[in-house]
Amino acid sequence: MAKAVFYDPQLKRWRNLRLLLRIGGIVISLVVAVFMYTALRSEALPQTIWPELKRSYKPVRDTHKRAGAARGSHRKTKKPPSQVPLNEDEGLRAAFYVTWDKGSYSSLKEYLRQIDLLYPEWLHVLTPDGRIQGSDPLTNQMFDVVRGASIHSVDDQVMPLIRQEKADVEVFPLVNNFDPASGKWLQNVGDFFANDDGRANFRRQLVTFLASDSKFKGVSVDFEDFPRTAQPSFNALIGEMAADLHSRGLKMYINVPADDDDFNYKYLADNSDGLILMNYDEHQSESKAGPVASHAFFVGNIQKALKVIPKDKLIVGIGSYGYEWGNKPVECPEGNFATVCNLSVQDAWIRSAESDAPIELDSESLNPHFAYDEDDGT
Repeated sequence: MAKAVFYDPQLKRWRNLRLLLRIGGIVISLVVAVFMYTALRSEALPQTIWPELKRSYKPVRDTHKRAGAARGSHRKTKKPPSQVPLNEDEGLRAAFYVTWDKGSYSSLKEYLRQIDLLYPEWLHVLTPDGRIQGSDPLTNQMFDVVRGASIHSVDDQVMPLIRQEKADVEVFPLVNNFDPASGKWLQNVGDFFANDDGRANFRRQLVTFLASDSKFKGVSVDFEDFPRTAQPSFNALIGEMAADLHSRGLKMYINVPADDDDFNYKYLADNSDGLILMNYDEHQSESKAGPVASHAFFVGNIQKALKVIPKDKLIVGIGSYGYEWGNKPVECPEGNFATVCNLSVQDAWIRSAESDAPIELDSESLNPHFAYDEDDGT
């Protein structure tokens, strides 16, 4: 009979195995003991070269949607929004509103309680006599807003909404030289600036309009695309408006382009309650394709502005729209055909979805973009 391979009558293998097991047990016990000691011991970490920052971080809550949330809860005080100094860590939020885009009203309804200063585009000056005109959003037909002592309604949605919601928002109707019928900025607004009688008529009508609603706390001025030669008379108008409005306890905010030497930022800041820096259109319909406002462009413009505009007179505007550049004319949302289309945010989302082109964030400009090819090579 063959001897069993593991047969060990003297138990030598068992004694050796038992010794190894005991040694292994001791080693494992020592390792566990050292680990528990180092894990439970309180020892200060070595200091780094960077200063220690101590901040009391708190979770961000969407307070405006909570039932019974305090109005204006994003602000620290209960002062009227226009009485709060700008850029004093109060969290003031301003917003534009337009009548010709249904999405604008939907957005206003959604975020009304987060808005402090509202600039609705209601008023237009298109003629040298300074008449204030409004536009029918359905027909683009212009009408006179002020008729003697009576006021033609410019909007039947916004003010009822604000009163219904009892929103803590102050309204500063926006006046500009944009012609809704032609879709262009009228460069001949300089003729109005230079017309003494026209300026006086405009100021009288503006004061009459602002007196028609207690929620109107002043005006937002947005005259654009006029020649440099009209700057002196534009400044004269601003000085006259400042005297008229401030004497009545009303305020004036002025929209200005970013980094434009034509505009006297210091004078405009001294004669207004705030300059709204239109910090966008780095690339636009007349340029090659590129970001609306790259990070370097955006920050650089603010740094330049702060050299001449006091911090408590600066509001920074953010562009929330897009452009579509093509190598061939395409149908734009307005129904026209062009190689460059103006897109709302909603238009851009629709274009992205329909073309199966996901929106990406460019790591250099920090702007979103997408691209796609049509079957015809566009």
